[in-house]
Amino acid sequence: MAELHDIEIKIEVRPCYIILNAKKKKALFHRWIEKTDMLNHKYTAGIIEYENGRIDEVHYGQIEFCDNKIKSYAFEEGD
Repeated sequence: MAELHDIEIKIEVRPCYIILNAKKKKALFHRWIEKTDMLNHKYTAGIIEYENGRIDEVHYGQIEFCDNKIKSYAFEEGD
């Protein structure tokens, strides 16, 4: 049985591309955040880190993950 001091919580970054003006930029995805605009509309954004170390907040539709994590999950045929 695991004891409390054996538990490790790890926040993992994921490699991704950020699509800007039809160009792809390499980045690391850190996490999702929920935002609210001036009209009180909620939306989801991602916190990413570019190769030069700059941190940015980007719209979820601009993020393309490239680590193929989905391949590690089993899907039934026809899904």
